[in-house]
Amino acid sequence: MLDGNYEGANKEAVQVLVEKAEGYAINIPAKGKEVVGIRIDANARVANRFQFIVGEGAELEVQFYVTGAGEALTNVSYLNEYDVKEGGKVVVKKVNLLPEHVQHIEHRYTKLEDKADVEYINIELGGSENILNYYHDLVGQESRMVHDIAYLGNEEQKFDISMIMSHGGKKSFSDIHTLGALSGNSKKSFRGTLDFLHGATASEGAEEDTCLLLDPTVKSVSLPLLLCKEDNVVGNHAASAGQIDHNKLFYIMSRGFSEVEAKHIIVESMIR
Repeated sequence: MLDGNYEGANKEAVQVLVEKAEGYAINIPAKGKEVVGIRIDANARVANRFQFIVGEGAELEVQFYVTGAGEALTNVSYLNEYDVKEGGKVVVKKVNLLPEHVQHIEHRYTKLEDKADVEYINIELGGSENILNYYHDLVGQESRMVHDIAYLGNEEQKFDISMIMSHGGKKSFSDIHTLGALSGNSKKSFRGTLDFLHGATASEGAEEDTCLLLDPTVKSVSLPLLLCKEDNVVGNHAASAGQIDHNKLFYIMSRGFSEVEAKHIIVESMIR
């Protein structure tokens, strides 16, 4: 592992993936440029561990698709690791389209060296219980990390999102955005931590969690945390959860749309 102390969503589960799971190591040489597409079909025999080493000044785009079908399928779990060297750039786009009876667990660790630039985009739509654990280690000076997560929950779906931005390098920057809507009896829990360590002078971090509550039976919990062991840093966090603006809903319905259609329009415009 890139960091033997990373425990993921569950220490024992991560250890099993490290010791027994089939996996791939992908190396992008210095100044190289690659686009990688990965499809995790939970019905087939799939790799459950991916390690990406991105060389100095290299660029990598990863497109992740997580899918599956069938009643026999119950669980999908995998580990992703990214080691981004000086000046490396990474963009990861992930779409979760699993059936709504499948438990989905993702462990992800990222190490950023000097001036490394990483952007993650998650679209979480499927899965019965989505457990997402992310640890981003900004050890390099002027390293930059942006992580955006969009989700839509309905019926009994659950989203458990845990993310840590560990700032160790000077002038490092991080930004977390989670944005979604819940309906039925769905639930979302977000735990985001900005941790400014000794040596992270002039660093900046922000986290924002926004949730639209479409039914009174849904539940949204947001627990942003700011830890600081260094002077001259900036940390911001915000969380909001609320129902649809009735004036906006009435206005759209007055244009000939049904209530359901009007809600769809509002949710789609918010996520876009």
